[in-house]
Amino acid sequence: MNNMDLEDLAHRACEEFSADAVEKYGMSASFVLEQSLSYRPELGGVYLAATIEDDREDECEVVQTDLLFFDPKQDLLTNESRLVTILEMDRAKIRARLLGVYGHYHAIELEGRTLRDIYKDLRAALKFKGCIDEYFNAASRFPGSDPNDPINQGFRLGLDSVWPADTKWIACYVVTGGSEGHYIHVDVIHSDQTRDLAFIGKTFMGATRAHEIAAACASLLGA
Repeated sequence: MNNMDLEDLAHRACEEFSADAVEKYGMSASFVLEQSLSYRPELGGVYLAATIEDDREDECEVVQTDLLFFDPKQDLLTNESRLVTILEMDRAKIRARLLGVYGHYHAIELEGRTLRDIYKDLRAALKFKGCIDEYFNAASRFPGSDPNDPINQGFRLGLDSVWPADTKWIACYVVTGGSEGHYIHVDVIHSDQTRDLAFIGKTFMGATRAHEIAAACASLLGA
């Protein structure tokens, strides 16, 4: 990422986690005028900063340099572990919020992971973005990947299936419902041009909304 991207990512993190940082580490004193997370490129990341009023009623800024909350040059997992430790919050909730922060700068890891794990990350990120309406599910909620097994209802990708190594493309698109609403499909397109439905969602809020959700899926999955 270039410097503008790093700055944008850092500011996203500031907006998302400022309230949590202030609640846990902020100063409670009458001379504190304002507190928030602030990106300090000269220090290498995001720190908690406070504007205070001194005895002469002059304003000055104090930065708590002992706690680095977020480093835009580091990957999501590193920043996730840092925030879990510093804020003492649930890892899954931090992960969901960070996926929203990273947006198009970070695609959910797919290689070598099961659909179950990918689904958890994707659903959490979509929920954070406000992109789940009627539902959003894995296309097959059942374990296994044998298409001849009736339990899989014809889906070759089960929740315990590993993301296909021969994936060439990921297609995220909208399908108009037979009677009402719109579906959001996420397909895996293999190198031999065959395809499998991996995830499916539905909305009753119109085609524009459905395309918005499909675009969010594409961004999160690196489609």
